[in-house]
Amino acid sequence: LAEEVLLQIMEPIKNQSSNTKKNQDKKSSTKGNTITPQNLGPEARQGLMDKIAVFAEKAAPGEEMHLSSTLTSFDRRLVHEFAEQIGLGHRSEGVEGQDRRITLQKQEKLLDPIV
Repeated sequence: LAEEVLLQIMEPIKNQSSNTKKNQDKKSSTKGNTITPQNLGPEARQGLMDKIAVFAEKAAPGEEMHLSSTLTSFDRRLVHEFAEQIGLGHRSEGVEGQDRRITLQKQEKLLDPIV
């Protein structure tokens, strides 16, 4: 499931990735106590999506999963889109280039209305 959804997410933005990479390279060169974002390779990206899919399946409602602040804005975007498609709550927190991270949350199950 995770691989299929990831491919659906990647396809529409495939052409944008070269422009995004150029922008990320510029952002990565900041100094001081900032975190250098690193693009995930295909295997690492798939592994992350698999972990998110397992979390979506097995987590208790309300449980949260905090992701690394080293994800690039491109990878965070993919995670947001994937989370949306599989029904997880998702939000980014922190300052871009320093400690920006995603928190995922298993949604409470809503009861079906009585007809």
